[in-house]
Parts: sequence; C-alpha cells; structure tokens
Amino acid sequence: MIWIKAPTVSLLGSAARLQAEVTIDGRDELLWFEVPNEYAQYLVDDRADAFIVAFVNYAMRHGHDIICEAPISSKLFYQLNSYYIPALNAADERFWTIKIQCGVTDRKLENARAVGTGMSCGVDAFATMYLHADGNCPPNYRITHLTYFNVGGALVANRSRGYEWEDIVGFSDPDIVKRTEYINQRRFERAARFAERYGYPLVRVESNIALVQPMRFGHNFTARSCAAVLALQKLFAVYCFAAGVHPNQFRIMAEDDVGYYDMLSLPLFSTETTQFYSAGMAYSRIQKTQMVSNYPPSYDFLNVCWRDDANCGQCPKCLRTLLALDLLGVLDRYATVFDVHFYNSHREQIIGRVYANVDVDPFYEEIKGFVRENGHHWNRLAVLPHVLYFRGRSVIGRVLPSKLKPFLKKHVFGVTS
Repeated sequence: MIWIKAPTVSLLGSAARLQAEVTIDGRDELLWFEVPNEYAQYLVDDRADAFIVAFVNYAMRHGHDIICEAPISSKLFYQLNSYYIPALNAADERFWTIKIQCGVTDRKLENARAVGTGMSCGVDAFATMYLHADGNCPPNYRITHLTYFNVGGALVANRSRGYEWEDIVGFSDPDIVKRTEYINQRRFERAARFAERYGYPLVRVESNIALVQPMRFGHNFTARSCAAVLALQKLFAVYCFAAGVHPNQFRIMAEDDVGYYDMLSLPLFSTETTQFYSAGMAYSRIQKTQMVSNYPPSYDFLNVCWRDDANCGQCPKCLRTLLALDLLGVLDRYATVFDVHFYNSHREQIIGRVYANVDVDPFYEEIKGFVRENGHHWNRLAVLPHVLYFRGRSVIGRVLPSKLKPFLKKHVFGVTS
C-alpha cells in the first residue's frame, strides 16, 4: 500500500518545495519537488496529480494500491483507471492491476499558458526545438520555457564505472553520490548556458524522487518528468516531451525502457490544465539528426553522452550520433562538441562496432538501413575485422559472470562503455 498525504508548499529561502508525506508499506518518506522562488506561485497544492503520476508505475511494478488524501484532476483519474493501468497490465502481467483511491476535482487551474520542453541538449531535445520554432507550428505551441529536471537521470552515468544497478539506486556509496551530483550540475550548467544565449527562461526542478523510489531510471523516467511538470500546472498549458522512440518501435514490457510506450503514457498523464505531447515521435533518429543539423544553436551545445558530462565519443549514443552526422555530411559542424579527429582516425573501427551490434540496438539497425537506402559504401575489407572483433566481444560478454565484465572491459578491451 502507498499512502499519500495532502501536498503542501514550503518556502526555503531562495527556493520553494511542493511536498507530500508518503508511506510505502510502512516506510515513511517525504517526496518533494523544489523550484527557485520565482516559480513558487505556479506550484499546485490543491490536488495531488504530480504525486499520483510519480507513483503509478512504481505501484504497478510492486503491486501497491494507492490511497491519496487529496483529490486529483478528474480527467487524470479517469485516464489512469480506465486506460493506463488496464493497458499496461494487458500487455505485461508483471504490471499489477492496482486501485487508486482518492477524490476528484473538475476545476481547471488558471495558468500562464507557457509551452515547455526539457533541455538535455540531446538530439531529441534539439529536434523538438526545431519542430517548434517560428514557422514550424502555431504560435500557441511554440516553446516559451525550457526545463531541467533532476529526477534521477544523472544516476545512469555511474554504469560506466562498473557499478551494478542495485548499488546505484541505493545511493549510499560516496563515490556514486559525488559523481551523480557532479554530472547533474554540469548538465544543468550546459542547459543554462544554452537558455541564456538564446533568451529562454530555464525552469530547474530538483527532486528526491530517485531516493524515494529506488528503481532503474529507465523504468520510470517519463512519469517522474511528467510529475515535475504537473507540480507546475499553473505555469504550463502545453508540455512537449521529446520522443525517443518511433511508433514502429512501440511496445509495453515491464523490463523495457518506458520510452517505448510514451505515445500511450503522455496523453493519459494529461489533465484539464496541462497537455503533454510526444514531440517528434513521427520521425526516425536519422531524420531528427538531420533536423538538428539544420538548427545552428545545436552546433555548440549538442550533448548525447550517457556516461559523462561531455561527449566521450565512445559510448553507444556518441557512436551512433557521430556516424549519423558523418553519413549526413555535417560532422564538421560539431567540431566543438565532438573529437572529430579521433572519429576520422577510428572510422572503420566505429563502423565495425555499430554493424556488430545492429541486433541489440534499434538505432544501429536504423543507421544500417539508411546506408543501404542511400547507397553509401564502406571499405568492407577495412571494416570486417572490426565487425568480427566486436561481435565476438559481445558474445563473450553475454556468457561471462557479471562481476568479471567491468574488469575485462577495462583491462582486456580497454573500454568502459
């Protein structure tokens, strides 16, 4: 059972918190979302939409019903109980059918009619900016505010150091805490520099949700981010959540990344006041990369790396982005954010690594299809040895005990990705 008490707003010097006491199977927690004081007026404490959405996936994964003392928006209550919960359970029985017990309110909140999107500085984020620029969409849907949410994403960078998920989500190792805080701050600073240069307000939301919900980030990031938006319903009328998955990749599985079913989740997390959209979902990653390459603000800010604060040039996300930019003939535009010289001197090796892993990464498969459709040609004799090497390494990695993998990656293969 998850029991959520009525939310309150607390002023803390230069910041304000929307918070609620939560009891999870006898474990008492205080879940909060913190914003700078200038956004305190937009926090919503007359309903618990943010807290219900924050917990719905967690509850379904653990078999917890939810009781909430405060009401939630009528539209949200209807959509979660009539569509979202039954759909996830029908697709995968590892998602429990749960009950949400609370009151409802039909009152639509007055808000500032802002249109927001997250600024991670990644391909999906910049494609969203491109699609919502002047001339590309109606005025009421053009981006007015950028956001930066600390809801657990920085924790993922610890995987590159060989930590297991159990240690990462436990968040007790001092090295994990220090690295997570460092990555979070550096990513925020990059978003802030972009926002300042191009004249957008940046709304920073800090939260302790990753500590209250010790689970893999990929299993709940959509709900956590939407919860941060719903905490600020008095600000946002529209929120463009950058899509990471194409409709032909849609699927619902408990052990998969929740991004695969964003196109279901986002409309159903919407309320009478705030509407979510899966921005850019109709476009493939290659198509979005091409859009981004025509968006000059991305040239100095594109950052796709999952394991560090700057593009490492070696993790899967960096590799597929580098190769896509190369295929599109625009790699030199990104010389300030990628080591283009390293890429050019290791090009056959990188191509071999991508081709060796097309069966495990749908974005690698997309690149392979783009090459085939557009008549690109590699030096096969130069690439083939790298394909065989990385394919063999992948096979060995699948059969080795997990405790040996970080050691072999570092000391035998010389990588940490």
